[in-house]
Amino acid sequence: MRSFRFSLMGLLFSVIVMAIAFGAFRSASQIWARAIFTMTLGTLFFGILGVAFRRGEARFGWAGFALSGWAYLVLAFGPWSNDHVRPHLLTTDLFANLGGAVHWMKGSGPSSDELKLQTKLQQPVTLQFVSTPLSDVIDFLRDYTQVNLVIDHPALEAAGIDPNPRVTFHVEQITGKSAINLLLRQVGLAYTVRDDVILITTAGHAGLATEDEYIQQIGHSLFALLVGLLGGMSSYCLRPRQSEQARGQGSEDHRVGSDEPGRSQKRRKILIGTVGVLVIATLALSGWRLTPMIGDYWAVRKIVGGIKHGQYDAVEEGIHALKSRGTGEKAVPAIVECLQDEDSSVRLMAAWALFHLGPDAIQATLPLALATQDEYPDVRRKATETLGRLGPQTNRAVRSWVLAMKEEAVTAILLEALNDPDASVRSFACVELGKVCSEAEAVVRQIICGLKDKSPEVRVHAARALQNMAGRGNSSLWQATHWLIEASFDENEDVRRAARDALEQINPSIAGELRGVTGRLPGN
Repeated sequence: MRSFRFSLMGLLFSVIVMAIAFGAFRSASQIWARAIFTMTLGTLFFGILGVAFRRGEARFGWAGFALSGWAYLVLAFGPWSNDHVRPHLLTTDLFANLGGAVHWMKGSGPSSDELKLQTKLQQPVTLQFVSTPLSDVIDFLRDYTQVNLVIDHPALEAAGIDPNPRVTFHVEQITGKSAINLLLRQVGLAYTVRDDVILITTAGHAGLATEDEYIQQIGHSLFALLVGLLGGMSSYCLRPRQSEQARGQGSEDHRVGSDEPGRSQKRRKILIGTVGVLVIATLALSGWRLTPMIGDYWAVRKIVGGIKHGQYDAVEEGIHALKSRGTGEKAVPAIVECLQDEDSSVRLMAAWALFHLGPDAIQATLPLALATQDEYPDVRRKATETLGRLGPQTNRAVRSWVLAMKEEAVTAILLEALNDPDASVRSFACVELGKVCSEAEAVVRQIICGLKDKSPEVRVHAARALQNMAGRGNSSLWQATHWLIEASFDENEDVRRAARDALEQINPSIAGELRGVTGRLPGN
């Protein structure tokens, strides 16, 4: 009885197949998907030829290879597969996760320009069109959202699709992004961000979604070969054994020449072991290089999962993992998507995550600025707090995000937050304005208004903001002296103490005289 044998040529062929597989996944495209699928068909057809023309025990291996490989291929690509089989295969989820990791390692997530456009598409819209040409609807959306929407006429004509069908569409108060998705789905189209515009095109030209489909096709094709290989090995091991009588006829000859086959088997095992060690070492080295990138991908998934399920520990663990590798900025695009979620609790968690991400969240400046106008006070407060934590870097980030926004953009957002109906938001706005340290007199006047706020918490933070600005040499604080003296007699002890501290910083002589004359300031 012969054992199942591997040859050096077979191992080299396996390495080549693995290299092709890595290349196909890394650069998934229509050409790669078709090439891998064609290669799989050819290999499995070759297995049928092996069953037809090979003799002896090898025929069992070829039969198992062909039967198993073709069975999986039919299950994965049959006419009923998309609806009834493929969605329930474990390998479908495997290749979906692999596709996400590939996009992550390639850095093909949303760019800053894409995030800028997608953020603009979060504005709520109400649309009502009856048998209206698509171009007219696009023109309306372009004017309403201030986003450049362009129809890809060459792609639609090449696909034989009417570039200007009539649509009937009615939605109320949904985001522009959702409205465009629903609208284009009616006419079998999609959109992608390209060259700083929203390009309306065919699904095949939309980019990332199609690439995921190619990864699925490549993965299922290669897995069919793997299933065939495992089936062939299993069939060979389960083949019928020769009878003892048939083997006994040549037993004498077998004993005479048994030494030579033994030595050949040892040499073969040594050779196979050496090549195997080299292959394993190569894969280990590749894994060592890829592990950080894969780790980043799963850390981001953990952060997003924690945000959507309210799991603070999971978010903190994911952020810590990214920060330990110096790749915290990779989580920003995914968190920004959560910041635009319909669920207010998800938006709050996203703002909280960006706060803990710290300086790495600079890319999220514009979405955070928009979140300061959220309908829920907690979201507004946390977004305002996060913007303030970004500190002096914020203005530079805003300039890189939106050319139309001036250097005072963040200050303007914080000033707007001073008028928020929620006291906690007004308090945080005072705190962060004190950190911004603007020289504008208008900023000082707005903070002075906070000294007269009905909430003691806001009055305390307004006084502390003036104190912080004085510590940084702001020359516009002279006008705050009178109001700080008045706040020194506030009914709230914390307000009095904060006003006294601010006076000590802004005008020590007046603060000293006031303490000496009245004895009313706390701390005397």
